[in-house]
Amino acid sequence: MKLEREVNTNYWKFAYHNLINENLWKFLTEYYRHIHSNAFTFAHRKSLEHNRLNHIAPMFIRRQAFFP
Repeated sequence: MKLEREVNTNYWKFAYHNLINENLWKFLTEYYRHIHSNAFTFAHRKSLEHNRLNHIAPMFIRRQAFFP
């Protein structure tokens, strides 16, 4: 019973940690797009999305692969 409670607590702490990381990830990407975009230059927005989804997201996916 002690071991079961320990596992459950670790699981929920890890889940909360992943949610915080996801929110920070969204905030940082939106902030980067905001400071690097204006009415005159917006050609690389699609490239930014492509790089975000194919190069940076895999890091978080690999980190969450061990999520129970």
